Amino acid sequence: MKKYIMCVLALLLVFSLSACGEISSSTDNHDDETSSSADDKISSLLDVFDDEVSSLLGNIDDKISSLTQPSSEDSSESNNSTPPTPEEPSESTPEPEKTEEPAMTMSQKNALGSAKDYLSFTAFSRSGLIGQLEYEGFSTEDAIYAVDNCGADWYEQAAECAKDYLSYTAFSYSGLIDQLEYEGFTSDEAKYGADDCGADWYEQAAECAKDYLSYTAFSYSGLIDQLEYEGFTYDEAKYGVDDCGADWYEQAAECAKDYLSYSSFSRSELIDQLEYEGFTYDQAVYGVEANGY
Repeated sequence: MKKYIMCVLALLLVFSLSACGEISSSTDNHDDETSSSADDKISSLLDVFDDEVSSLLGNIDDKISSLTQPSSEDSSESNNSTPPTPEEPSESTPEPEKTEEPAMTMSQKNALGSAKDYLSFTAFSRSGLIGQLEYEGFSTEDAIYAVDNCGADWYEQAAECAKDYLSYTAFSYSGLIDQLEYEGFTSDEAKYGADDCGADWYEQAAECAKDYLSYTAFSYSGLIDQLEYEGFTYDEAKYGVDDCGADWYEQAAECAKDYLSYSSFSRSELIDQLEYEGFTYDQAVYGVEANGY
């Protein structure tokens, strides 16, 4: 860059001197005083020209230095900048070691087999099956281990147990829940079993009424009261009594016969006792007369 500028300035200088020579040649007739004055002017012009060139070259040097050297501010920022932290190589997370479950003891294995055998033919609650295994001679620890590992769903066991009960006797909804809780099922399990057993509680009331009449005599109102005591609603109990097929006159005669089998009654006393049991007067009279009064 400097060489190029110097060449340009040299050309300018030659051009200026040439111009001065032409001026000098065109004024040959001037006298010596005039020639000396022209030389002084040319010398002064050259001095000024040298000063300007030196100043211009100095400015150019400063400019070039400012472009090639970083500023103090940039240098400061460069010095203060934190070098990037090298990334640490990622370590793969080791897989947790698989812990093998301890093998069953022989007594645990036998208890587990016995628990599954029981569940294959009848339903149990959790506590009921533990008790059964303990009754069979297993320790409490082995019985609990077997019951907790036999795979039983205790809600489904409650439903199966409910069906088993209903297969040979009649229950009201609340009566069946009470029975399942007695067998060791929780309240939630027992309720699930009663809800899931598919029972028609009106038909259960009718079956329960027939069961009662199979071994003792009842009046119409007395049998309704008994069914309500068993947990049936009034509507269910009334349906059961209406559907049981009883002859209430014959029921009065059976009831009179039962009373006379263990105690003595006059005719009027026996009629009063039958009315107390809920029979109508006509039914009571029929019952007394059917027994020889």
